[in-house]
Amino acid sequence: MNKIAIVLFLIACPLLALSISNLQATSIADTNPLNPQDKPCEFVPYDDPPRPLEPISPVYPDSSRAAGIQGTVVLEAEIFADGTVGEIKVRRSIQGGPGGLDAAAVEAVRKVRFEPGRSDGKPISTFVIIPIEFRLN
Repeated sequence: MNKIAIVLFLIACPLLALSISNLQATSIADTNPLNPQDKPCEFVPYDDPPRPLEPISPVYPDSSRAAGIQGTVVLEAEIFADGTVGEIKVRRSIQGGPGGLDAAAVEAVRKVRFEPGRSDGKPISTFVIIPIEFRLN
């Protein structure tokens, strides 16, 4: 009986290891799909980061407030050398879709003008991470 158990164990171990490695490879590939439309963010070093010239004041959607949804939406925004806002990507979502917190955060940032980032005293276009907090009082 012991010999049979040992033989079965020796056969099962490599098969199990092979199955697990295939499962892990599949899982990693499935959770990190490549999106060909995402362009890599070019890092532009700066001495002074961009900063909003006025407070960023998102409007809390009534439906989100009624549902008790709160949290912090994290955005990546392109700020041009003239202080205008370019592309905005949601990096951490709280509530997607039309009328959600993500859309309210993007709309609030889009309305604000920025003091651009500076490198060697000159205004530059760069990307900045902007957290937008939604809290129920």
